[in-house]
Order: sequence, then structure tokens, then C-alpha cells
Amino acid sequence: MRTDTILLMRRKAYATSPDQAGLALGAGLLLAGVLAGVLAGALAGTAAGATSPGPVVAAGAGMLAALLVMTVAGPLWLAFHNWGWRTARHAALAGFLSGFGALLVAQVHAVGLAVAPADSVTSAGQALRWTSAVATSLFWALPAAAIGVVMWRIAYRRARP
Repeated sequence: MRTDTILLMRRKAYATSPDQAGLALGAGLLLAGVLAGVLAGALAGTAAGATSPGPVVAAGAGMLAALLVMTVAGPLWLAFHNWGWRTARHAALAGFLSGFGALLVAQVHAVGLAVAPADSVTSAGQALRWTSAVATSLFWALPAAAIGVVMWRIAYRRARP
């Protein structure tokens, strides 16, 4: 027996249905939106009263996080599914990569790191900005990986032989 056949026999196969995939995407949208909304609202200082931008910031962050799940994580998840990468580890990887990539791109373009002229900032300052962007993206990619695992648990079941 060939080695690749043995590996395929030992590997657990997972399957999903359109209904389960839809429920998983809905759960991912909800989790990402609530997490981002709560954190953004807390950081914006919702205790300042009715004039505080906290609720508006929280709603905007929640909607952006939900869009991230649909536009970045959804297609990546579909690609992983088509490649046969259907384990919880792969779901965490998809969540991590989509969260890290989207946050890094957002920070780079929001702060202007990608288009800043070389003579306008020092190289040490530029290195500090890039290090901060990567570290922040790595930190926030961890909850994105956890959301990916929750979505995987909802979507996939072990395939029946």
C-alpha cells in the first residue's frame, strides 16, 4: 500500500452542508461584531455620557469586523475547504491569517506607512511604526483564530464512511 493512501485512511474527514456553513458564517459575524463593538466602545470611553462617541465607534467597529469575516475570512475558508483543509487547526489558521492580514493592511494604510516619503520620517521611527503595526495585528489575530475555531465547530461534522 502506498504511503499517501495510508495517510488518507488515517486522516479524519470532515464534511459540511450549506445550512451549517451559513450558520457558521452568521456566528462568526456575530462574534466578531460583538467583540469589536465591545472593545471599541470601551476604548472610546462610553462613561462620558450622551455626548461620548463610544456607541457610534462601537457600532462602526462591529460592522467593520463583520465585513472582515465576510470579505476576507469567508473566501479564505472556502479555499481551505476546497483544498481539503478542514480541521480545527486549519480553521484557526484561516482566522489568524485573515485577522492579521486585514489589520496589518488597515494600519499600514491608515497611518500612511506604505506611502510615506523616505525623507519625511527617520528610519528608526519608520521601524517603530512597522513593529507596532505587526505586533498589534498579531495580538488581535488571536481572537480571530478563536472565532475561526468556533465557526469550524458549527460548520463541520465528521464525515460518515
